[in-house]
Amino acid sequence: AEKPWASLLLVGRLGNAHLFAASLQHATTVFHGRSESPPSSGSGTAAAGICREDAANDSALMPLDRLATCSPVAFLATLMFAPAASVLDAATVPSGVPWAVDLEIFYGVVH
Repeated sequence: AEKPWASLLLVGRLGNAHLFAASLQHATTVFHGRSESPPSSGSGTAAAGICREDAANDSALMPLDRLATCSPVAFLATLMFAPAASVLDAATVPSGVPWAVDLEIFYGVVH
């Protein structure tokens, strides 16, 4: 089923890397330990299965694909802050970039 609200969330792109990082940190706090699949057995905490360490500022950030699983609305709202011109641009950046978007996951959220 189509989700008409999805396109509305992407209308006002802000493209601010600091707000994007703050949004991912907020998501990590809100969705701490929540995922559809359990964290790997070798991880010490539930958050280790969800978060990764951002080497630039040493703060835990939730990966976008996991955020899409936890909350599609938060995933799309976070994309508004991504420093990319469009979702298609975000899909072409290297996978290690925090705003890299997997188009299959994106389409799953908006359709």
